[in-house]
Amino acid sequence: MSEFIMKRKDNYWWEVTLVKLGKPFIIFLTHTSVTPNMITLINLIIMLPLICLMAWEKSFFALALMVQIYMFLDIVDGNLARNKHMQSELGKKLDVISDTLFYTVGYFFIGLGVEAPIGVVLMAILVQHFYGMIATYYIVPKIRKLEVFKHTRLKKFFIDRDILFGMDASLETLITSVLLLTSIRKYIYIVCPVLWMLDLIYRLYELNWVNRYNVKG
Repeated sequence: MSEFIMKRKDNYWWEVTLVKLGKPFIIFLTHTSVTPNMITLINLIIMLPLICLMAWEKSFFALALMVQIYMFLDIVDGNLARNKHMQSELGKKLDVISDTLFYTVGYFFIGLGVEAPIGVVLMAILVQHFYGMIATYYIVPKIRKLEVFKHTRLKKFFIDRDILFGMDASLETLITSVLLLTSIRKYIYIVCPVLWMLDLIYRLYELNWVNRYNVKG
């Protein structure tokens, strides 16, 4: 492999950190028979059940570590696919299945483990999925209709440094792992949904106000 290819040019802060940490491992894997789908299946078949088990057993240190390993492997599989030129429809579907189960079943079990109210846990999970639906079916299609997408000064400051500003799945896992090591671990289900909603409001403001006159044709 002549040059390391990142999955995306711009990444969120914790995602960038994990990519940098994983780069030597990813480069090593490019010279092996390991495929991206194998990494995804490790997450789906091994890591997710372990996360649920650690949550059920209330082994919070192990759980915090497992959550980060899951996120690390999730980033490895995407970047490995790029660097081995092995992107596939099957890989995309497996990734969606794995992540959907992690952020629903996995986070439900984590909620049980930290003894957060079930209603709060379910609401937090729904908020993240709501964010994903709005981003996928409204924000992204509308951005594609714009001649040039303008960012706020705050976001541009970070983009100029190849970092995306805002809430994302990697930051959610970081917050989860950090709070799992504290006595306020149940606040995962307050902090994360609030940050998802603030990020959604910010993105909608950026799209519909900052770019209100910026439409193709």
